[in-house]
Amino acid sequence: LLRATEKQETKIFLRPWMKIAAMITIVLAAAMMGYYYKAVSSKSTTVAYIYSQKLNVFTLPDNSIVSLNKHSQLFYHPTITDKRAVDLTGEAYFDIQHNADRPFEITVGSVLVRVLGTAFNVNATNKDSIVISVTRGRVKVMSLLDTTQSLLLTKDQSACFVRNSFCSIQAFPQNVLAWKNNVLQFKATPLCDVVKNISVYFDTNIQLNSKAQKQQLTVKIKDPQLDSVLQLLRVMYNLEITKKNSSIVLKDNDRY
Repeated sequence: LLRATEKQETKIFLRPWMKIAAMITIVLAAAMMGYYYKAVSSKSTTVAYIYSQKLNVFTLPDNSIVSLNKHSQLFYHPTITDKRAVDLTGEAYFDIQHNADRPFEITVGSVLVRVLGTAFNVNATNKDSIVISVTRGRVKVMSLLDTTQSLLLTKDQSACFVRNSFCSIQAFPQNVLAWKNNVLQFKATPLCDVVKNISVYFDTNIQLNSKAQKQQLTVKIKDPQLDSVLQLLRVMYNLEITKKNSSIVLKDNDRY
């Protein structure tokens, strides 16, 4: 059973014998609400998962809270209160209910994340790298391909798993939670990196072709809108905004 905190969410109970009816309901729900639920049956269990086109917040049966980013999926066993384990594709922020007797485990790609009770972000939107960033408590990260590889992360630390090996522990990435908090914040950040962050946040291909790409920007933008952010950069750096196919190009305005 999955309970969603958003008002428009609907509880859906899925059983193997309801597969055909469930699929019809799923398609109709997707057309009406922009996201859907499915069930994947195995020999011994039914696994529920969520697909969403926007941020959704869910409370799992063990009272852990998951904020699921768009285009992401979460799989879990119906008996999650006995064995707290989920599988993730995409990106999610976890606020795990503490239980010393039952660690919470997240399998994402070739990585296993194990915690007792903590809060952290897992980003696996890029298939070649997995980034784990901790906001509270401690998180143990292990490689499923090589059990000798593991890291222990604490608050404000982050690590990435690239091509089957861990990178060094580093400081919390900038704007790693922008998708969840709806805030873009830059502190003495080169314009080229600002544009990269904006591209990720808005899920839009934005290209920068400017002599100002190394100039630094300090700004905090709450509830950012793409047009407003682009106009801000245009005015500050005298840029010209053009659209090319599905991309947005920012280049120097040579007319002034």
